[in-house]
Amino acid sequence: MSRTEFRFSGFGGQGVITMAHVLGHGASVHADMDATMTEAYGPEKTGGFSRGDVVVSDEEIDYPNVVDPDVVVAFSQDAFERDADTVTEDGLVLVERNLVDPEPLLERRPDATVASLSAIDLAEELGHKVVANVLTLGAVVELVGTPPAEAVRAAIRETVPDGTEDLNERAFERGQAVVADDELDYLGGERREVVQ
Repeated sequence: MSRTEFRFSGFGGQGVITMAHVLGHGASVHADMDATMTEAYGPEKTGGFSRGDVVVSDEEIDYPNVVDPDVVVAFSQDAFERDADTVTEDGLVLVERNLVDPEPLLERRPDATVASLSAIDLAEELGHKVVANVLTLGAVVELVGTPPAEAVRAAIRETVPDGTEDLNERAFERGQAVVADDELDYLGGERREVVQ
């Protein structure tokens, strides 16, 4: 593995920037990898455009920005329309099933691998939908294999609000289980290892 690019996109209040922060923190602090993170968001406090990009590498990163994401996670239809086409040919677009209709991408790029996950519903089963982002992050880490899950789990414990560590860790593990138990719905392309 050299360079892996992640793009987490949605709207303010969904925790997409938190996903990027936790992933980058896990890679750089707990996995001895290089990582960069950039964020972009609209002027609204909640409900506006929000995106967190992360580059992770076991080598020095020569360019810090995401150019061709290997993984795009879309938590809203607007985010999907804006960012799904940026995924690499061998990459994966992962969408929140309750909020995103992936058909437009499948019509434009029938080769695209698109998977959907009901992260909000699964998070509510754990006790609170606010951890849907961390649940999704668990699925992403399980799919991609980098950074190591233990590193991301350590980052979760260090970065989430006090008192929510256990809930967030359970959400991360549930996201991993969704992939391990083959519960993702693949809507286009074929199931394959994204990066590794």
